[in-house]
Amino acid sequence: MRLIVKSPVWDDLREIGQHIAKQNPDAADRFFTATKEAFDLLMRHPGVGRLRSFSLAGLRSWVVPGFENYFYLPTETELHVLAVLHGARDLPKALEERLD
Repeated sequence: MRLIVKSPVWDDLREIGQHIAKQNPDAADRFFTATKEAFDLLMRHPGVGRLRSFSLAGLRSWVVPGFENYFYLPTETELHVLAVLHGARDLPKALEERLD
């Protein structure tokens, strides 16, 4: 399975990592390690995440405990990571903005 991370997601990850690093550099390292592990897991088992009822059919999410929600769309051959968002956000609104 091929991993496709949309450009805004790289920006999200960088901003989240920088924000965490200001308070705790070790936690920022754990965040990036957890992100890599999440991507690896999702590529091996794309159906593991929770199927979401937002506007995009087949959209799934995976929560990395202590960090963020990873929203992705699996296909037969690819895993499209569409957003990385904090659970306290208005997720339907944030995803709608991201997917437009």
